[in-house]
Parts: sequence; structure tokens; C-alpha cells
Amino acid sequence: ETQREQQLQCSQPGYIPHSYLRTKNFIEVVNRMRRRRSGGLVSWGTAVKFLAARKFDVARAVALYEQHEATRQREGLVHFDPTQEPLKSELDTGKFTILPT
Repeated sequence: ETQREQQLQCSQPGYIPHSYLRTKNFIEVVNRMRRRRSGGLVSWGTAVKFLAARKFDVARAVALYEQHEATRQREGLVHFDPTQEPLKSELDTGKFTILPT
């Protein structure tokens, strides 16, 4: 499709962008997996981040998400409490900055 054809298609009533549909699909797939493991639901923002990292290829984004979750489990990066050690003392040093999301 040419850019003009894409613009015309996007202006049609009822048109839903591919990125929206792919994000919705990613969320459905991941939330189905998370429910089986008694996990919480993934947010729209999180879904978009994983999809953008894989050029909105849903299968590749889901694989990346699964790798991400496996790494978090394997490395014990699941629950963080900034009021408890050892994280509290590290944060108290003031050498860390929280970046905006």
C-alpha cells in the first residue's frame, strides 16, 4: 500500500489501527498465561513496550515477555520493598535516580 492508500484506509469509519488490534491480542495472550499462574493482568502500557521492542510482531513480543518473566523469576526480581534491606540501604545512599516511565 502507498502512504496515500493507508491514509484513506485510516480515515474510513470503523477503521481500527493494526497497532491497537495487536496490542489487544498481546494482552489477551499474556493475561491468559498469567491467570494460569495466578498472576495479575498486564497493562496496556506494558504491552505496547514489549510490542514496540519487536516492531508489533505479537508472537515475538510474547516470546520476549516470557523471557523477561523467566529472568525475573530466576534472578529473584519479583518482589521489591524499598523499605526493607538490602534495597533500603542502597536507596538511602542517594546514588540512584528513578527515571520516568
